[in-house]
Amino acid sequence: MVAGIDRENIAFGILYFPEKKMWKMIACTMDEMIPIHNPIDLKAFSSESGFVAFPFNPVMTTGYYIPNHLTVVELSEYRHKESASKDSKKSLKETRSEHYQEAVQRTVDAIKENSFSKIVLSRRSEFVFNDDQISPFVSWLIQEYPEANISIFNIPGEGLWISASPEILLSFSPTEGVRSMALAGTRTFEPGFDEISLWSSKELEEQGIVTDFIREVFQEQGIRKLKEKGPYSVQAGNLIHLRTDFNACDGTSDDFYDLVNSLHPTTAVCGTPRLEAKSWIKNNEDFDRSFYSGFSGIVEPQLRKLVVNLRVANITAGMITLYAGAGITKASVPEKEWIETSEKLKTLGNFLTQGFEKST
Repeated sequence: MVAGIDRENIAFGILYFPEKKMWKMIACTMDEMIPIHNPIDLKAFSSESGFVAFPFNPVMTTGYYIPNHLTVVELSEYRHKESASKDSKKSLKETRSEHYQEAVQRTVDAIKENSFSKIVLSRRSEFVFNDDQISPFVSWLIQEYPEANISIFNIPGEGLWISASPEILLSFSPTEGVRSMALAGTRTFEPGFDEISLWSSKELEEQGIVTDFIREVFQEQGIRKLKEKGPYSVQAGNLIHLRTDFNACDGTSDDFYDLVNSLHPTTAVCGTPRLEAKSWIKNNEDFDRSFYSGFSGIVEPQLRKLVVNLRVANITAGMITLYAGAGITKASVPEKEWIETSEKLKTLGNFLTQGFEKST
């Protein structure tokens, strides 16, 4: 699907709609990409068809709008050219357990001092990777996670990004209106674990913080007819989450980009208060998240769907980087947060550990 395209010169985005069992692809040449520094900039393209790839922090990484300028036939002219072989023994990095747990403890201490209510801390893991494994990797994702919102996008200079996300940031269609969700609170999946009463107070608090934030965003936008469903338990691969659904009954396509601008980044991937949490993340994570925990998706006049970039892999020359994060509250235990992020990394890492050399 994507391995044969010349990724050095072509920008593209592909989104899988699991509810429709449908793929949609948008592509353009590298010089046709349009930089986006703020979600509200997308309003300028509200009457067009394109793909959006937006980072967690636009101050550190530029977002892009990919216009629908290349057809599948035209893409055949941009086949991948063989490049020189890469040294697979390059130094690989992984967030160490002790470093991550120390950062979690610092965060818990800060929260207890009433500086924050919640902060999401992430980590990463890198593997040796070859381009000829991209197609098997994507095929495996589709088979293992048929209900995931699979987003695949290539930004020349930033690599190929693949996300098997359980979370929608915002969607719109004339029949379903404007929809969003709060997804927070995570456990390893166990059969029969679907009662809300079985979730801990820490997990319920984490879900409540995100739910309150999204509700307030809709209300500030002037939307009053807001239907909510949840929280309830949902399975996503090897994990189970708490989820609350939102449907803005009086929301229209005109509200869409204002809502996106106010929602991103949600407290599910950042924290609260948001500006202070983002600053804490910048100072306490030892890497740039780039498009991890940003958003991506299709935007058209009558169909818009943006997903949060979670369960993410970034593929560059000879390497693949996986990302995962956990919501930290005053009740967080560093060792448990390390275990939670380890389980999240397994969503994509299970495929990689079967056939690739992992860093030590």
